[in-house]
Formats: sequence, structure tokens, C-alpha cells
Amino acid sequence: MNLQTKLIVIILSLVLLPLLLLLFIAGEYTKSVLLDDKVRSINTVLDQEVSAGLGLLAEYQSITRLTAQYPPIQGIIRASATGVDPVDGSSLKQWKLRLQSIFGSQLREFPFAYQIRFIGSDGHEIVRVQKSNGVIEAVSEEELQDKSARDYFRRITEPNQSEVYVSPADFNVEHGEIQHPLVSTIRMCRRIENSADGSFAGVVVINYNAARLFALLSDPLFGEVFMIDQDGYYIAHQNSAKLFGFQTGSEENYFNEQPELRENLQRSHFLTYKDAREREIRIWRKIYYQSDDPARFWVIVHTLREEVFMDVFRIWGKVFAVIVVFFVLLIGVIAAVLARRFIAPVVAMSNVADRVSADQTEFRISSRFTGRNDEIGRLARSLQRMGQELIDYNQKLDHTVKERTAELQEALAKLEELSGNLEQEVERKTQELTDAGERLVRQEKLAAMGKLAGIVGHELRGPLGVILNSIFFIKLRLKDHQDEKVDKHVRIIQEEINTANTIIEDTLDFARAKDPTLDVCNIVPLIDDALERRRIPDNITVESTKTEDVCLVRIDAAQMRRVFFNLIQNAVQAMEEGGKLSISVDLKMRDAKDWVIVRIADSGPGVPLVLQEKIFEPLYTTKIKGTGLGLAICRAIVQAHGGRLDLENRPGQGAVFVVELPSNQ
Repeated sequence: MNLQTKLIVIILSLVLLPLLLLLFIAGEYTKSVLLDDKVRSINTVLDQEVSAGLGLLAEYQSITRLTAQYPPIQGIIRASATGVDPVDGSSLKQWKLRLQSIFGSQLREFPFAYQIRFIGSDGHEIVRVQKSNGVIEAVSEEELQDKSARDYFRRITEPNQSEVYVSPADFNVEHGEIQHPLVSTIRMCRRIENSADGSFAGVVVINYNAARLFALLSDPLFGEVFMIDQDGYYIAHQNSAKLFGFQTGSEENYFNEQPELRENLQRSHFLTYKDAREREIRIWRKIYYQSDDPARFWVIVHTLREEVFMDVFRIWGKVFAVIVVFFVLLIGVIAAVLARRFIAPVVAMSNVADRVSADQTEFRISSRFTGRNDEIGRLARSLQRMGQELIDYNQKLDHTVKERTAELQEALAKLEELSGNLEQEVERKTQELTDAGERLVRQEKLAAMGKLAGIVGHELRGPLGVILNSIFFIKLRLKDHQDEKVDKHVRIIQEEINTANTIIEDTLDFARAKDPTLDVCNIVPLIDDALERRRIPDNITVESTKTEDVCLVRIDAAQMRRVFFNLIQNAVQAMEEGGKLSISVDLKMRDAKDWVIVRIADSGPGVPLVLQEKIFEPLYTTKIKGTGLGLAICRAIVQAHGGRLDLENRPGQGAVFVVELPSNQ
């Protein structure tokens, strides 16, 4: 960053930081003012909604009182004892028909009422008229129900009960089942007394569709609005699945979502609650729908979500952003003019100095700067003089360097011609000598071991043959004298002689290992042949997985068949209690070469970690009758073919022997 740019940045920082701080404070204040204004607006709307709701309930109560005063009700009461009204002689049936007609007229006049019923003092319906899908009909005698167990009937029969009882809002229920389509219902109940003696004679109940009440709720601009009852159950919500959880068995309850409301309900009056975690403001109002029972009320809830409300604030933010951009451009122009006036001479001299450092032969500072009589002019003239001297010195130095460089290049060319690739040739010869030495040492060891093994084998086979013949003679002499103990020891001697012969044979094979006779063949048939030669016990299952590709390798088939036979035999011997023998053949690419991978796995006890390398050493064995040469011979054969034999051990899960041979694909 050059000096001019730094000066511009400093000026912008000194001006913009206070400006941005001022804009931030103004923004926060604006947001607070807008939020308070919206809260006041919602409070006003809530007061209007509560007032309108109470007015609507008063209207419903007035209609209910009027309906309870119709003469046919007292006529039915008078005629209920004998079937005939003693006052005017009308029959009970006539009075019921008249009341049905009046109830039907009421339903036509008040579309928000959809059911009117007159219930006797015993709780059984006497007359019920209802409206469904715009059709008004009277319910037959057979369909009339007993409502004595319903809460509103029991409440209206209590002493000192209010003139009109308002039931809690819920879904309409008939015959114990919620009716469909679902209708949110408010019931107004008016107690009926016998005009003759003042005794309790029944109840008039009007079912009002609560949708008209809920329609009074205004549409929120920045949140949602809904109603709950005193127990927290939703009675009005845009999601109908949340409604009346106490009837539907739903767990939807506002107290579960906002437990702080339960505490606020204990207050006589409450307004707002701000949830900082959810960034939401909730504004509440109570509606006491039963004026003489303060424990029964509804709550209108308005929510104001800040994230939605912030859309308005973002508009102001865009205006502020435009103002900031304008000021940035204005201040930037002013800063650029100032920087050009004071920094331009310094920048010009710096550019001239850069040209000198870049080996340019011309060094000239504008006379506009060298002609000034101030400090910048003196600095420009001094720099002009020093620059010219530096150019002259550089030219002399370049000439000297070129001469010395030519001499060095000539000497270096001669040295490279003499040295050539001496270092690389030495490394190659050293590696060849090292490899040859290792092969010679191994051949000498094998030759010495072979000679020793031949001598030992010759010297041991003679005595072993004599012992074997003697055992045969003893068996003939004792053929007529059966003795189980003697026979057992004779068998043991014969088995140990066979074991000794096996050790001699394995030692000779290992010491006199001959070079393999290589031929290209498919390895899969060799594995199958080795598997057939070794009888697999019935308690061992064999799982064979072979690639679909033809696995061609250049090997000595007889030697490799012996390797696979020994590995299969070791796996079987490791599973005396039974298990699974797994054999897989696969073709993989490694180090830009194709390799045939043969895996022979057993489910035996595995090999302890400390013994993983020792098992490939000659004459090392963990078996009682083993020679300790099987795996050593197998590894030697595989290595003679340019491959590898390794153990993938899984202690407690079995051992996996892996044979890797170069493919001849």
C-alpha cells in the first residue's frame, strides 16, 4: 500500500468511524421507536377486540333470554303432567310443534346460531331444532338425547347460578362423538322455571358458531394472533389441528410452549412479555366470558416476531446505506485531492528510484519538483545527483561481472565434462556389489546347510531304518502275545520314526532348494487341486471367492501347489473344534504392476503378536508334531518367484496368510 493510499485510508477512517457509530445509534433508536409504536398499535387493537368480543357475547345472551320467554315453553311445562294444557286445552304435541316452529324461525333470523334445544328438568331433551348445511329441521323423538351429564346442564342447575350460563368453547358433541364437519361452538344456557310455582323446569340451550367471535381477531402484520382458554388449550388458531386438545387428545397446549404465560395468568391484568431467546414479543388480553366466575376466561394472544418486523427496519437501513456511500465517495474525492497535492512529489521521486534499482540507465526527476525552493525541491536535487552517480557505478560493475562470469562458465564446463555421471555410476555399482554379496552369503549358507543336512540325513536314516526293522521284528514275535501297552508303545515308536524322517526330508528340501522351473499358468486350478488333496473335516466349512478375471502367473506349478497345500493344512489344523476356511483370489494394481493376491483365512485362535515373525523362521514351531520348516519353505518358494508371503493376524479371530505373486497378464 503506497503513501497516497494510506493517507486516503486514514482520512476515511477518521471521518467514517464516527459516522458509522452515529448511524448505528440512530438505527437502534429508530428500531426501538418503531417497535414501541407497533406494540402500542397492537394494544389498541387488542382492546378493540376484547370490547367487540364482550359485545358479541352480550348480544348472544340477549338472544338466549328472549328465546327462553316464548309461551310454548310454559305450555309444554303445564301439559307435561297429563298431556293436555289445563289453561287452553292444547295438547303436549301441539305445544312442541309450536316451539319447533319458533326455534326454526330463530335459526333463520340468526344465522350464527345453528342449534336450539329445550331440555327438561331431568336432563332429557324435549325439543331440538338444528341447522346443517343451510337446512333447518326438528329432531325426531327417537333421536332426542339425555344431556343430564353435560357440564353446562349441571352448572345451570346449581344454586345462585347466573341468569345466562356461557359454556367453554369446544367442538359440538352429539351421542358422545365429535360432529363433523368440525364446528367451534359456544353454548348459552338459560334456566327455565315453572311460572306457576317457581320451581326448576328445564333449560334452553343455544349453540352458537364461535367463528363469528374469532372473526373479530385482526390479521397480524408481523406475527400471529390466536385464542386460548384458561387452561392453555387453543380455541382459535389458523392451524385447526391445534384446536381443543382436551377433546381430540392432542398434546397441543400453549402452556407447554410458553410456560411464562401460566404465571402471568395469576395477575389481574397483564400486557406484554418479551422473549429474548426467540426474539418475539407477546401481547395478551383476557375475556371473562362468564362475568361472575373469574376463573373462567379466554385469552387473546398477539405475537410480534422481530425477524419479520425487521423488514421495515431494513428499508431504513438501505436509506442509511445510500447516505454512507455518498459520504464515502465525497470524502474519498477530498482525500484524493489532498493526497495528490502533498504526496505526488514523494511518489514521483520513489518511482525514479525504482527505475534505478531496475537497472535502467536513465534517471531524471521532473523539473516541476527539482525547481521547487522548499524541502521537497532540495530532496529532489540530491536524489537526482545520487542517482546519476549510482548509474555510472552500476555500469562499471556490470562490465566487471560479465568478464568474471565468462571465465567461471568456461571452467565449470570443463569440470562437468570430467565429472560426468560419476556419482550416479558409483551408487549403481555399490548397489550391485551389495546385492551380489547378499546373494553369495545366502548361497554359501544354503550350501553349508545342505551339506550338513545331507550328512545328518544319511547318518540318521541308517539308525532309523534299523529301529524300524527292529520294531517290525518285535511285532512279528509278539503277534501271538497280545499286550495293549506294548502295542501302544510300538505305535508311538513308529510315529516318532516317521516324524524324524519328515524332519529330515523338510530340512533337505529347505537346504537344497532348487530354482523353480517357471511356466505361465492359471493359479486358480492349482488352489483347487491343493484343496482336493487335503481332506477337509466335516466340521469345517469352505468359502471360496475368486475373481472372474483369469489370474495368469509365471511359476513352478509343483512348488506353488505345495505352498497352497501347506497353508490349507495349517488352517485346518488350527480349527480342531471346527470353523470356516476362507480362500479368495483377486487381481490388484500396485506400483504400476498387476499382482495376484491369494488369501487363505481360518477362524481359529490366531497367532499371538509376539510370534508373528518367528513362525517363518526355520525349525520354529508351536505344534507338538510340527517340524517348524513348513512356513519357512513356503516363504522361500514364494520369494524365489518374486512374490511375498505375509501374515495378517487377527488375535482371537483367526489368521490370514496372504500370497502375492506378480501377474503375467
